[in-house]
Amino acid sequence: MTHGKTITLAVIFLLIASFVRLWNLEWNPAWYADEGTHIEIARHLMQGENYYLGITDSYLIAARLPLFEHLLALWFQFIGVSMLSLRILTALIGILSTALLYHVVASTSGNNRFALMTMGLFAIYPQAVIYSRFGFSYNLLTIFILIGLWTLNRYQQAPKFKYLIATCLIFGLGTISDFVAFSLLPPLLLLIIKIRPKHIVIALIALGAPFTIYALLELHHHPDIFLYDLTYTLSRTGGISLSVQIENIIKNMQVLLTETWWIPVGVIGFIWIQPRHFRWTVALFTLTPVIVIGRTAALYNLSAYYMIPLLPFVAIGISAIINYGLPQVLRTLSLSVVVSRRISIGLFIILFSVSSWHITSDSQYGFKIGIEHFLINADEAYQIQSVLADYAKSEDVIISSPTFAWMVDANVTDYQLSSLSQQINGVFFPADLYPDRLAFEVDYVQADYAIIDTLWRDWGTVHMPTVANMLTAIQQWELILQTDTIQVYHNPSK
Repeated sequence: MTHGKTITLAVIFLLIASFVRLWNLEWNPAWYADEGTHIEIARHLMQGENYYLGITDSYLIAARLPLFEHLLALWFQFIGVSMLSLRILTALIGILSTALLYHVVASTSGNNRFALMTMGLFAIYPQAVIYSRFGFSYNLLTIFILIGLWTLNRYQQAPKFKYLIATCLIFGLGTISDFVAFSLLPPLLLLIIKIRPKHIVIALIALGAPFTIYALLELHHHPDIFLYDLTYTLSRTGGISLSVQIENIIKNMQVLLTETWWIPVGVIGFIWIQPRHFRWTVALFTLTPVIVIGRTAALYNLSAYYMIPLLPFVAIGISAIINYGLPQVLRTLSLSVVVSRRISIGLFIILFSVSSWHITSDSQYGFKIGIEHFLINADEAYQIQSVLADYAKSEDVIISSPTFAWMVDANVTDYQLSSLSQQINGVFFPADLYPDRLAFEVDYVQADYAIIDTLWRDWGTVHMPTVANMLTAIQQWELILQTDTIQVYHNPSK
């Protein structure tokens, strides 16, 4: 394939990747609570505050690390605070990931056709498209993994000190973006030991440097709070018996391999990835996080975002089948190399065209992702914002899901924090959270308004009996607005 054709196809794939990630982005899909969490943290960072839903001094208690939050705050400085702004950032990261994936595969395999196929498949891979349209920080981790794989390949080809340091620092930066990045360190260290065992000490130092610097800065400013939040956040994945962990891994693998055809086919395709060292790298970097994370967390439905950094590997595997596996099988049937290649290219064109058609339609009319009942319609959210702008004052206390916190100029907290006043642990917050860390009284009895949405009813009341009791009490308040899925109540005693 000529250089000109390669560039032309790469540009076409990038344009398609851009369209399906940016079209109708604000409302499609509907809004997820974690997106509101990122916006709430970032908008306070813009004001120089470490603050989340009334908790002062640190947002680590919400299991959020600084890199993505500060990047988002910087991004908001340029284009303003909104859900669309957040999603544009992660969509652009998804587009950049598409381009980086081509570079990684091309430089590692030396096969431009293999790289272009991988790029094209990732551009229209439904799960990759959907989750780059959500404002999830895990999209940023994809960038670090892809760049890290490129420098790791350079290190595998020529074990030079500069490539080792670059690789470890890049993966180390990932550890201050999302905790998921720590699951990538074991396979990386195994590969380094295999390549050059004597480099392992330097590798550990470089890998740990970014998180160590972050920890030292936090310890300097508020040591007790940082240690408390870090201990609690890490403990959330503890206390699960080995048998339950094994059951969780098996369940995750069953769902991942049966939910769609992309992942099982991609995993099978690992067999044909070339060169061999790239095959083992992809396999290790896929399987290890699934086991490590999947021991304690679901990797599907509401938690499917954990898989975002691993989705490029699925595209690599499917492309390997088309580019290497299928021609190999066809040649065993006595077909010529030219005919085998044409059939494989034809299969790619059919797969790409059909998937592009479906994903373009979904971008236009709405994605079906199976968790719609937990999401908030954008139009309803703006109705809530408009009404509260007329009712609520800046000193008022409002109880809501994180989805709305950033939209309201008031003291906003959520139902989990409100339940802590009853000295009962929430799912994500501890009951013994230092009272002096709260900027205002979070007990729902003292709240002026409450915004009730499907997350309260379908998740909060299911996992927390205190929320069910709270909801029953709040529903006796004055109803001032009701949409299809949301109600806003005013506390008559306030």
